[in-house]
Amino acid sequence: MTKSFALSFVAIGALLAACNAPASEAAATTDAAATPAAPAAAANTPVSCEGFEIGDPRLAQDGCTLSGPGLTRTLVVTKPGDAVRVQVIGADGTPGQLIEEESFAPYSIPTLSDLNGDGEAEVLVPKDTGNVNTNYAVYAPQPDGTYLRLGEMSGTNWEPSADGFLAVSSRSSAASVVIDFIDVEPGGLTPIASVEVTMETEGAKPVCKLVEGAPLVDQGRTTAESEAHFCADKVATGAFE
Repeated sequence: MTKSFALSFVAIGALLAACNAPASEAAATTDAAATPAAPAAAANTPVSCEGFEIGDPRLAQDGCTLSGPGLTRTLVVTKPGDAVRVQVIGADGTPGQLIEEESFAPYSIPTLSDLNGDGEAEVLVPKDTGNVNTNYAVYAPQPDGTYLRLGEMSGTNWEPSADGFLAVSSRSSAASVVIDFIDVEPGGLTPIASVEVTMETEGAKPVCKLVEGAPLVDQGRTTAESEAHFCADKVATGAFE
C-alpha cells in the first residue's frame, strides 16, 4: 500500500511540473515540430543564351540555355575550344544526347528555328562564318527525344517560300543574293532549286536567273519554266527590299 501511494505522488508531481513549464519552452517545442524541413536546393540551370556571343567566357564553363517556340527539351550550349556542344536534358533532368560540331563562327551561337512549319524547332549550330554568310548544321527533333542531323545550310536569313519550301538567302556580293529552295524532310535537307538575284544597275529591276550547276529537282517544268517560277517567288522578288 505504501509503495502504491509513493508512485501516485510521483506521477502527480510530474504532471504539475509539466503544467507549470514556461510558455516559451512549450512554444519552442511546438514550433520545432511544426516547421517543415528545408527543401533541397534546386539544380543550377544556366541562364538564357539570349544576348550571348560565342566568345563569352561563361560558355566555356556553365554554358547557357536555348529557348524558343516549339521547344520541348532543355538544351544547354557550351563552347569548349573549337567545338560547340548542345547538351540535351530530359524532363527528369538527366543528360541525354550530346550534339557536337567543330565551329569557327566567332560571333554566333546555336539558334532555334522551325524550318518546316511542323511546330517543333530545329537546332541550328553555326560551323563557320564568312564576311556575311554563316554555315549551319541543322538538327531536327525526333519522337524519342533525340535530334537527327539533317545536313547543312548557308545564308543570312531564311523563310518559307510560296511552295512551302525553305528559302535560304545568302549574299554572293553586295549586289547579288542567292536563294536556295530546300525541302526540309524528316531524313534530310533536299535542294530543290537555286536562283541568283542581281542588281545590275542601281534603281533598275533586279535580274533573276537559275544558278548554273545547282541542283534542280524535276517538278514537271522545263528549265525556263522553273526559272520563271522560282524567280517569281516572293522571296526572290523581295530580295532587295
